Amino acid sequence: MTTVTAGQIRAQVAGLRKKVRNGATAFALRVNGTWTGPDHMEIDGTAHLIRSCASDLQAREALHDATEKQSPIILLCSIASDRLGEDVIARFARNRVLAPDAGEILTELFAASIIDPRVLATKPLVEALLNRVPLSGYRPVGGGTLDLQHAWSVLIEQATGSSFADPSITQVLEWSADPKKMKALEAFDPQLRQAFVDWFARTRGESIRFMVAAIEAGSGAELVPLGLTLGLVFSPELKGTPEYHAAKARLEKTFGGEVIDAESARTWFRAAEAVAKSWLEGINATTPGALLKRVDALLADLKLPAFAYLSDYSAAGIEGRFDRLGEALQRAIKKPQGEHVAEARGSLDHINRHVLASSEVDRLERAEMALRLTGWLMSRVEPKSTTSLPELTEAYHREGGFLDWARNRLREADISTSLQGAYETVLQHVNAVMTEQEIHFATKLADWTRSEQQSERTICIEDVLTKVVVPVAKAQPVLLLVLDGLSVAVFRQLLRDITRQDWAEIANEDLGLPRPVLATLPSVTQISRRALFLGKLSPSKSGTEQGEFKNNEFLFKASGSANRPKLFLKGDLQEEGHGGIASEVRKAIGDKKSRVVGVVVNAIDDQLDGGDQYAPTWSIDRITPLRELLKLAADAERLVVLTSDHGHVLDLGSTKLPSAKGSFGDRYRLNTDALAEGEIHIEGRRVEQALGQKQIVLPWSADIRYGQKKRGYHGGANPQEVVVPLAILSGPTETLATGWREMPFYEPTWWRLAGADESVAPAEVAPKKPKVEVVAAVKGLELFDQPDATESAGEASWVDALFETTIYQAQAKLAVRGGPQKQVVASLLETIERRGGSIMKAPLAEALGMPLFRIDGLVQNVSRILNVDGYEVLSFDRAAETITLNTSLLKAQFELE
Repeated sequence: MTTVTAGQIRAQVAGLRKKVRNGATAFALRVNGTWTGPDHMEIDGTAHLIRSCASDLQAREALHDATEKQSPIILLCSIASDRLGEDVIARFARNRVLAPDAGEILTELFAASIIDPRVLATKPLVEALLNRVPLSGYRPVGGGTLDLQHAWSVLIEQATGSSFADPSITQVLEWSADPKKMKALEAFDPQLRQAFVDWFARTRGESIRFMVAAIEAGSGAELVPLGLTLGLVFSPELKGTPEYHAAKARLEKTFGGEVIDAESARTWFRAAEAVAKSWLEGINATTPGALLKRVDALLADLKLPAFAYLSDYSAAGIEGRFDRLGEALQRAIKKPQGEHVAEARGSLDHINRHVLASSEVDRLERAEMALRLTGWLMSRVEPKSTTSLPELTEAYHREGGFLDWARNRLREADISTSLQGAYETVLQHVNAVMTEQEIHFATKLADWTRSEQQSERTICIEDVLTKVVVPVAKAQPVLLLVLDGLSVAVFRQLLRDITRQDWAEIANEDLGLPRPVLATLPSVTQISRRALFLGKLSPSKSGTEQGEFKNNEFLFKASGSANRPKLFLKGDLQEEGHGGIASEVRKAIGDKKSRVVGVVVNAIDDQLDGGDQYAPTWSIDRITPLRELLKLAADAERLVVLTSDHGHVLDLGSTKLPSAKGSFGDRYRLNTDALAEGEIHIEGRRVEQALGQKQIVLPWSADIRYGQKKRGYHGGANPQEVVVPLAILSGPTETLATGWREMPFYEPTWWRLAGADESVAPAEVAPKKPKVEVVAAVKGLELFDQPDATESAGEASWVDALFETTIYQAQAKLAVRGGPQKQVVASLLETIERRGGSIMKAPLAEALGMPLFRIDGLVQNVSRILNVDGYEVLSFDRAAETITLNTSLLKAQFELE
C-alpha cells in the first residue's frame, strides 16, 4: 500500500482497540511515504495523536510526547519492527509494527462480521475500497456479511453518485446520458475496470464487456443508440445476409477488435430499448429527434440505411415503413386477395410499432382509411337492379358516409411518393365504383321525384317535424339540434365521438325511427332548412324560420307542450361579452314545460365558405357549442334529435360550368338547357313546391360547380348533399319511454382493421316486429344479398359450467351495482371466444347490442369477477381499444378443467 488514508487508519486502529489486551495505547502501523494529514484523530470518541516515524529516535520522541499529554498515539512507521528497540516495541499494541490488514480494515469499515473471500481475492476492488473511504465512512453492511455484490455496489455508487444495489445493463446504459458518470467509469484504472467487467459479466451477461470496450473506444455517450442499432443488425430479417456480415466486421473497431456475439447484442438491444422508452415516455420525456438521428448516423456508418425500416428507433426507418405500406397497398389493389390485404395490414402494424408513430397520427389515419377502402373493394356487393331510391338512401346513410369519410381523408397528400401513389390508385378504383353508384342514385332520385313516390323507409325534410320530432317529444322533451350542412360523412365522425361521451343512439321500431332524410331539391339552406322548420315545402320567402317554427300549431299541440316551440339561430347562441351558451338558450333547454327546443349550429356550413382547400377532421370540440349543448340537454333529460338541412360535397378539384346569369346557385341551375356530362334534369311536385318551377338541373357529379371556388358546396343531386343524416340520442341518465331502446354501435365490417375479415353476429336485444320494411330501416338493409350470420352451437357449455362454480358465485359479489346479468356475461365471453380470444371495442358493442360507451363499464365489471387474485383473465387495452380473454387461464382459475 503506497499511501494511507485517514479512513484506513481509523478503521484499523478501531479494530485494534477492540482486540488489544495488554492495555497498550500506542498503535504502530507500517506505511510507505510521509503522512501529511492532521496530527490528531478522534477514534471511538477518544483523541489520538498521529506521528510519522522513520527512525527509533522519532518513535521514542513520539511516545514521550504521548505520555506527557496522556493521549493514545498512532505511529505511522516507514521502518520495520527490527529497526526499533525492544523497549519501544513492547509499548506497541501486539508488540510490533503492524502491516495494514485489508480484511481487518474492511471488517471495521463496514461493521462486518464476515468478509466474503471473493472480495479479498479481488485485489483491485479491495484497493479501491481502501483508497476511497469517504469522510463519513461506509454504511454498515446489512446481515453482517460483506459480499462481492455489496462491495461493488458501494464502490460504483460512490463513483457515480447513483445507487447500484440492483446492478443491471439498463442502469449502465442510463449512465451514458450523464457525462459525469461516464467520466467516473473511465477514471477506473485498467485493473479495476477489468475486475468490474469480469464480475458483472458473471452475473449479468457478456454484453458488459462490449459496452466497456465501447467506452474505452470513446463511444460511452452512444451506448443507447448503439444498442438500438444492434437490434437491427441482429434482426432475423438481416441475419445471414452479406450486409449483416459486413456490419459485424465494421463494429469490431467499436469493440476493441472483438466480434460481438448475437446473445450479447440482443441483451444490449433489449436494455437500450427499455432505456429509450423511459426517456421518451416518462414524466420528463425527451424528444426523440437527437436519439433517432444518432441511430441513423450509426446505420450510415455500417452501410445499412436501406434497412432502416427494420428499426423502431430510426427516423428514416418510419419513412421506409410508409414507403413499404404504399408498395403493399399497390399489390393489394392490383390483386385484391386476402394475403395481399393481410400484408398491407401487417405493414400498417409495423408503422404503429415505431417510436415516432404517435407523432404521425394524421398520416396513420389516412393509411387506415386506405386499408378500409381496399377492404371495401374486396367485399362490396353491387346493388340489385331493382334497388329503389329509399333503399339507396338507406345504404348511403348506413355505409356510404363511411366511404366518403375515408375518401375525403385519402385525398390529402402524403410525403411518401410510394404511399401517395398507392392512395391515388385506391381512390381511382373506389371513385370508379362510386361514380356508377352516384349516377344510379341520381337516376333513381329523378324517377322518384317525377313519379311522386312515397315510402315508409325514407323521410322527406319537410316531414321531419311530423314524423320525427313530434313522436320523440311525446316520449320525452327534445332538443332538435340542426347542424347546417352536416353531411353523412361528417355525421359518422361526430356520432363516433358523441357515443364515446356517454350518449347512446336510440330507436323505436314501431315508429320506424331513426330513418334517413331526403333534402329538398335543390339541397340549399334557404330552401331545405326553411322546409324543415316550416314543416312543408313553400317557395314563399315571407315570414321567418323562428316565427313559423314557433307558430306551428301541429308541432305545439301534438307534442303536448305547455310552451310553444322555440328555435335559436346562430346569432342567438352567445351573448356579447360572455363566453358559453346564452342564458336564454340555457333557460329554454332547461325548461321541461317546453317539449320542443330547436338550435341551429352553422359551424360546418360556415367552414365550406372558406377559400383554402382542406378536409378537416370533425369532433365534438371542433364545433364549439356542441359539447355544451349536449350537456345542457343531458342535464334537462332531453332526447336529442341530431340532423341537418342538407349535406355537402368538398371541392377536390372541381370544374366550373357556365350558366345563365342570375339563374344558378353553387350546385344547381334554373335554366334547363342541354345537359353537360355530370348533370341531370329533375322535375316533379317537390321541386315545384320548393322552388316555384317544375324543372331544375342538378349536377350528380361532385366535381361540378357554377359559382366561385370554395371549400365545399351543396345544392346538387349527389347523395353527399341530398341524404340528410338523422340520429336520436339519449343521455347517460335518461330512462327511455316504452318502445324505445338503445341501438348497438355500428360500423361496417370492412371499416374494422383488426379482424375485418371476420363478421360478428349481432346479439338479439329485442324480438323483431312483423313490420319488415320499418325494421330494415332500423336494423339494417335488405339491399344486398348477404349470408345469414349464425352462431356456432355447443360453444356455451363451459360458460354455463362457469356460472355454477362456487368461485364465480363468490367473485360475482365483487361487481359494482349487482354486476351484469349472466346472459350478458355469457354473450361477452362467447363473442370474444368466437373471435379467437380478442376483439375490438366497436365490434363488441355491436355484437352485444350495446352503445359504445357502455362497453368500458361492462368490461370493468366482468373483470372484477373473472380476474381472480389479480390474474388477467379478461384484459382491456384502452389505447388499442382491444379486449382480450385468456380462456385457458379462466378455466384453470375457476377449476373447469
